[in-house]
Amino acid sequence: MSVISKQDGLVHTSDWAFKRLFELESRLRSPTPSLQVEAIGGFPKLLDQFPFPTLVSSAFLKLGDLFRSTTNPLRYHIAQVFEASRHHLAQITQTEELLKRILTVLYSNDPIARVLALRLVGNASVVFAEFPEAQHGVLLRYQSSHPLEIAAVVQTTEAMLKYSPEFLHVVWETILNKADDAHAPDAIRVRLIRSLHHARTNLQLSMLLYQRSRDWVKHPDTTAVVRCAAMDTWRSVLQLHNELALEDADLVSHFVSHGLASIRRAALALLGKWRPSREALSRNTACLENIRDRLVVHLESLLQSESVGMDLSEFRQGAIVLARVEVTCEPGGEFQSWKLASELFAWAIRLFKKSLPERLSCDDENFLPVPTSSNGNPPYRVLAAGTMVAVNAATIISSKETNAVAASFIRDAWQSISQTREETGQARYIKQFLRTSWAWCKSRGAESVITTSVNHMMDSCNHQIAYMVVAIASSRRHYDLFSELCIKNVKDFADTVASIHHNDHVSRAAWHSILIVLAHCRRSPDLAALDLATSTICKWSALVCKDAEQPELHRKVYAHTGPPAWMLLSVIEQLAANGRWSAVDQLCCALPLDTFSVDLRNQVYVISTLAKAEQSINDTAVFFRFVDSSLSTLRVLNNQGARCTYRLFLIQLRREIVYIHSEWELLQKCSTDHPAMIFRAKSLLARMRDLICQTDLVCCAYPSTDEVTREWLVQVRRSLQSVVYLCEAGELDVRNTSTAALSAVANLSVTFTPGPSFFVEPSNPTICVETRPELEGGSSALAVFSGSQFHFAAEGFVQLPRRPLPVCFQRVRIAVWLSRQPLGDTGQDLPECSRHYVIAQGAKHYSINGAMSDIARDLETDDALDILWDRATSFEAPIDSTYFSCPCSVSTPSLRTIFGHADANIRAHIHLFCALVDTSGHVWWTGPHTSHPLLISTTAKS
Repeated sequence: MSVISKQDGLVHTSDWAFKRLFELESRLRSPTPSLQVEAIGGFPKLLDQFPFPTLVSSAFLKLGDLFRSTTNPLRYHIAQVFEASRHHLAQITQTEELLKRILTVLYSNDPIARVLALRLVGNASVVFAEFPEAQHGVLLRYQSSHPLEIAAVVQTTEAMLKYSPEFLHVVWETILNKADDAHAPDAIRVRLIRSLHHARTNLQLSMLLYQRSRDWVKHPDTTAVVRCAAMDTWRSVLQLHNELALEDADLVSHFVSHGLASIRRAALALLGKWRPSREALSRNTACLENIRDRLVVHLESLLQSESVGMDLSEFRQGAIVLARVEVTCEPGGEFQSWKLASELFAWAIRLFKKSLPERLSCDDENFLPVPTSSNGNPPYRVLAAGTMVAVNAATIISSKETNAVAASFIRDAWQSISQTREETGQARYIKQFLRTSWAWCKSRGAESVITTSVNHMMDSCNHQIAYMVVAIASSRRHYDLFSELCIKNVKDFADTVASIHHNDHVSRAAWHSILIVLAHCRRSPDLAALDLATSTICKWSALVCKDAEQPELHRKVYAHTGPPAWMLLSVIEQLAANGRWSAVDQLCCALPLDTFSVDLRNQVYVISTLAKAEQSINDTAVFFRFVDSSLSTLRVLNNQGARCTYRLFLIQLRREIVYIHSEWELLQKCSTDHPAMIFRAKSLLARMRDLICQTDLVCCAYPSTDEVTREWLVQVRRSLQSVVYLCEAGELDVRNTSTAALSAVANLSVTFTPGPSFFVEPSNPTICVETRPELEGGSSALAVFSGSQFHFAAEGFVQLPRRPLPVCFQRVRIAVWLSRQPLGDTGQDLPECSRHYVIAQGAKHYSINGAMSDIARDLETDDALDILWDRATSFEAPIDSTYFSCPCSVSTPSLRTIFGHADANIRAHIHLFCALVDTSGHVWWTGPHTSHPLLISTTAKS
């Protein structure tokens, strides 16, 4: 049974969905209003669970019928349903029929009913906006004098313009006349004016709107809210062919010192799109100087009001506009914008340092808490904003002096933030500031200003600062600058590890240095530095393990000397990537697992058992015992909902490689060509061929696999293929065959160095698929007629992960075949999945004209029943947004040719394996793979 939703622990299919729809329809006909409201409220939930066109169209048409004939309270609830489910409206197949039902209410005599109809049309504008009937109906409503109807028609116009910009030509004059009406409410005028920003895509209308917006701003009787909306609309139509004139900029600059903050921000935002030119300066120098003077006065007033709180975004916009004006007026003179930006940074750094309390004692915790200020903004955010204002001004001025000073401001901000602990919920803001400022320093050639201060931030307790320090210091470009310091910190930590139980200031710098060294050794092998870092970790682990029998002391020693929890997995990942599994095992043994989260504890256990297995690579029995333990834990976690399939597949690949290597070593010791040895060699070659298929499956199932792991998989496939081709080409004896196999597999089985994606499950797209007719599951089976083509449709939707993928999918491919056995629970078994993958990959492709391609091999038949088992046919369909509908078919065997005229039936299983095809034509077999029972009978009704 195809599953596409789970609710309250119950599994539902499309049959249940239509039954639920019929139940809601019966409640809609109920004379009790409460039952009708309850039924209307059940539609959004049903559509979210089953977003298929047939169900969506049927549901909205039923709501349209009710909207046409019901009361206004129920119409309000129906309009709410259209708003909540607007993302499903695009799947309606009978849009015109639905619109006719709504327009019947729109032309009624009841103004409240017309208001609700307008609101519904606005909510469904994604499908109604292009229809002339809807546009005409909305245009007629502007003639109404009812205030609610005017507000509703304005709201509907805004919604329709988003999906049909051509509608603006229809309502252009009407909107302008209403917006010019001084007696109209300000709320209506504001919404009308803001809806005109769609004119920016039309050259003629944008020029007309430029003039009209200037008139609205210039008119003395214009209210504040209307003037603010006019400035925003004016700003939206400014383009290369429609630039802000100098005289108009002078007009707008009068409002930068307005008493209302909304007017000031709108004026500064409008001036922010203005680019003063030298030609304008030559024509009217006094006008440009007046603009500069007004901006200077406003920014100075903002600096003087720092005690009661400052609008930093307003100061930033004003400083940017002032810098552009000064660059145009005096390219080589003294810049007031830079002076004011420097004063802002000085105030921000003073505020930050003033808000820092004294350093806490060692017994509590040796870090500074997050500072707070009286105006509500954390001082570190004020510091970051002040720094970026100086950076923006320096970018516009573009002189070496200002760039150098701005880089020093960034350095001072980094050092100040590194003294504070990261506040919960603000990590994203700090990360963005650090990345942006570092990118600016690199673009201006001022990296040395930051790199010289990294040494002083090596002991920072701020997570984001620590991430940036490690990333900068471990890069190929800058590692040489920090190698001596990092090596020294690691050596000092190794020498004094027994005496730093209560000095986390030293241990933080040491662990940061260890992580930097490990990250560098991963990219550029440095055996001496790697041995030093590994031995230091082992020494620390041995020290902490001494206190393992005393939980309180164990936790205290780890808290003061060990790596933070956020750094722990990074250290383990770098050690595993460098092949230092012994250090990984010792580090995992030294951890107080009871203080970690359940998720982190499970990850540590899996990696610990894998590390024990890698240490016992020479003893295959011990190796297999630990690997099987790690696989068992991952299977349990995967059954509990954790995404561990990728790691399961990689570890199973690793286990199979070690097994094949050990078996070839045993065969090499046999010098005889005994038939049993020859049979064993052929069996191992068959397993190597299966291993090639398993490697292909992992490569084709995860588009976001990291480069290191993908290169390892390609190396495994290439090495195995070379041996298989060599052995199949010639008649080799057992010894020569084992020698050739060992030469290829030996390098693969020495050590396992996983890539970054091994520790974080790769983001994969999800395909939710359903069949029509509904294929049964469990003990029940759908009956089909023998000796015919069983036609069905596979439809569903594709859910892409949040993280962007390196490929873009445009089609879905579904492989279909008949089998004797059901699929079973094989989602975690790589060999079983690879066998199904081979069947799906070798499928005949069903072309558009209905003919099968001749690329597949000749099909083998079953001697008993003359049935084609496990031979697939693939079908493709385009992906429309996220939805797809793929017609499929499968040939059923003719039982009359086997059993004669006697009635008979057999039980088979139909398999579906889904894949995605990207723009380059590559097929990604991401799944799902499902199977359904099928009863093939001579008496079944077709």
